[in-house]
Amino acid sequence: SMKKITYVLVILLMVVILVSCTAEEPAVQVVEAYLNAVVDQDDVTLQKLVCEEWQFDAMMEMDSFLAVNPQLQDLSCSVVEDTGDSQLVNCTGNILATYNEEQQEIDLSLRNYIVNEVSGEWLVCGHQ
Repeated sequence: SMKKITYVLVILLMVVILVSCTAEEPAVQVVEAYLNAVVDQDDVTLQKLVCEEWQFDAMMEMDSFLAVNPQLQDLSCSVVEDTGDSQLVNCTGNILATYNEEQQEIDLSLRNYIVNEVSGEWLVCGHQ
């Protein structure tokens, strides 16, 4: 029946979408999660995503957006350099921040995030 075919197509489409999501590099996933934690002001998640030695800087970065109602716009990240246990991730898109009723766009592409594999986990360890 037509209904059954539609159902099967929907399931297939979901599988394709899931596969394309899981195919994302772990370093890319962690930077995207990090940026989401920054704009969500989610310090618990943030701490799980960063190297110990970079936690203070990450918290400072998050705090700098505290009063400006930040939002992510068109976020898309990719690995631009891979040295095995360390990768550089660059993102396109913006953080929209509102200062005194004025919205500013912070261009994410201006920095590369340093993502290192630390005992089997990919963590954001800084940016350049």
